[in-house]
Amino acid sequence: MIERFSASVASRHLQCRGSANLEVAIPNWVPPEVDDTADNAANRGTIMHEMFAGIMSLSTKDARMMEQALAYVNGIRAKRRFKVLIEQSMVAEWLMTKPSTTADLVFYVQDEIHIFDLKTGAIPVQVYDNKQMLYYGITYGHL
Repeated sequence: MIERFSASVASRHLQCRGSANLEVAIPNWVPPEVDDTADNAANRGTIMHEMFAGIMSLSTKDARMMEQALAYVNGIRAKRRFKVLIEQSMVAEWLMTKPSTTADLVFYVQDEIHIFDLKTGAIPVQVYDNKQMLYYGITYGHL
């Protein structure tokens, strides 16, 4: 198996010389199947690199806003062992037509819920009496 050489591969080879040429180092070695959905360091690293590249493609102002949003969300998340919904659609059972809606992020436990909807426009959005957040609150409130 020929492997693409990169800085991270070079680092791995220096730390584990046997990984540099496993076909020679281990007789009858067969490479493992790759699971792109597994929760492992390689897949988490790929996701982190994609997110980092996305954030770094933003203007410095927008990257700063993202930094502040992440700090705020992490501050709340660190307080309890919340269940997490990311872009999870929910049916508004309380309406006759039962439409679905999707909040950006929801943290919840039995006695507490936080619903997040990232805003990136130039016009400030009021939190108090915000109709969209009230809608989400009623829709996700049963959690």
